[in-house]
Amino acid sequence: MALEVRITSNAGVAVLHCRGRLVWGPEAAEFDRNFRALLDSTKQIVLNLADVPQIDSGGVGALGTAFMAAHNRGAEVKLASLSPRVAEVLRITALDGLFHIYPSEAEAVEAFQSAPAAVAH
Repeated sequence: MALEVRITSNAGVAVLHCRGRLVWGPEAAEFDRNFRALLDSTKQIVLNLADVPQIDSGGVGALGTAFMAAHNRGAEVKLASLSPRVAEVLRITALDGLFHIYPSEAEAVEAFQSAPAAVAH
């Protein structure tokens, strides 16, 4: 199954919905292309991975690249709705330590809303 990516907005937060396998090849490239396009317009992104049943090293690499690209642009990425299999891969690869992970998209979006605003000095 090819990776399908859909972008929506929830309370002003960009949500990247992924459906299909996040694996090396065209799927990881499609994810990366959509993620980078989002970074051009927003600093708050939720990756909803509810419909991603499988991730491999290429998908792990794509998520790691996304984290670094967001970090370098002052953006923040939160993960939502991981399947047990994807959650286990992220745990094994220690990628779960880079991202804030939430049980649902709503909780990830709410975390952006309740985060304290940065104070300018």
